[in-house]
Amino acid sequence: MLFADLILKNGKVITIDKNETIVKAVAVKFGKIVAVGSNTEIERFVGEQTEIIDLSGKTVIPGIIDSHGHFMREGSNRLMYTDLSEEAGIKSIADIQRVLKEKAANTLIGEWIFGYQEDDSKLAEKRHPTRWELDEISIEHPIMITTVGGHFEIANSYAFEQAGVTKNTPDPVGGKFDRNDKGELTGGIHEEAYAVLRPEGYPEPTRDQAYFGAKSILEEEASVGLTCVYDLVARSSIRAAIDLKNANKLPIRVRMDITIDLLDELNKLGIYRGIGDDWLRICGLKFFFDGAISARTAAVTEPYLDKPDFYGVMATTPELAANILKKAYEKDYRISAHANGDKAIEIYLDIIEELQKKYPRKDPRNRIIHCTVINQELVGKIKELEMLPTIFGPIRTTMEISLFLPLVRND
Repeated sequence: MLFADLILKNGKVITIDKNETIVKAVAVKFGKIVAVGSNTEIERFVGEQTEIIDLSGKTVIPGIIDSHGHFMREGSNRLMYTDLSEEAGIKSIADIQRVLKEKAANTLIGEWIFGYQEDDSKLAEKRHPTRWELDEISIEHPIMITTVGGHFEIANSYAFEQAGVTKNTPDPVGGKFDRNDKGELTGGIHEEAYAVLRPEGYPEPTRDQAYFGAKSILEEEASVGLTCVYDLVARSSIRAAIDLKNANKLPIRVRMDITIDLLDELNKLGIYRGIGDDWLRICGLKFFFDGAISARTAAVTEPYLDKPDFYGVMATTPELAANILKKAYEKDYRISAHANGDKAIEIYLDIIEELQKKYPRKDPRNRIIHCTVINQELVGKIKELEMLPTIFGPIRTTMEISLFLPLVRND
């Protein structure tokens, strides 16, 4: 007889089976549910070593999974960057200038200053600062601010000058520099334009920063009921997750979507989807097609209502995306692609359709991260290709509505 390691009894166990059955007890063995039923039905799984918890009528639900986030890197960001969120007390551009001036006073001349989580909808001015307003913080440090939605940064004049970027510099493929009516750079940087100012990318955390940052934020996720997260990871986050698991400090399960920039390294080692265990596993490769709704960089087929004649920003070209995803797909990697706008989603679906014809696989589990602006035709194609949309949650607040209404018509 198979005895359970753990039994929960006298509860309200929500099974979420096809009949939406609610039972009183559940038996667990080796971390897996082996049976659900009445208290009497589950009694047969009780052995000498079985731990029994009397729920006294409390409710049990299946573990909550967050299907997409940037959790572990966010943890290290907290240790590396200046927080510009409303929660940190930032309510105006003057507040941004104040806290970054304090940072500049303790930073060597010429070194970068980074702020993150800036949210224009929470500022009194209801707009992002310009490069000239960042110049008031310091003209002796390059400054870069990252916005709360990602995909959009603001830099000061020093950062542009250091990179040799002027009003005559063309927008890069997959990116855009904001300009005023005179063609002058105003400080805004979209998507791949970031790499023009910082070809080396974002600063990498130390091993300790990555470890303690990941530990802190994953513990926070566990405290609110999450049992598993899907996380976009690169080198530092992968190492942090492995370090946590080896130290038996991983508080919840982690599924890793690895940046597609590491495709060649992974392929050389023969590492692809499925490697790992129940606690830590590689799932897919992350690719970006466009930007974010909040930054107005999601690539759409109709112009934004508050930005006439503007259709967002593609972070790639169809040709480049097809070539990169082909390299991954032919080696049996699963794709998790960021695509917000309907234009980006359509291009992604067309590429996957061709790849599935050339390299057919059952249950492909390719994901569309965000999948925000869609129509019935796209829904049909998503079903046909067995794609897994990973969508934003419902719009809950006035602030969130203000981010989306400039794109979505009232009808």
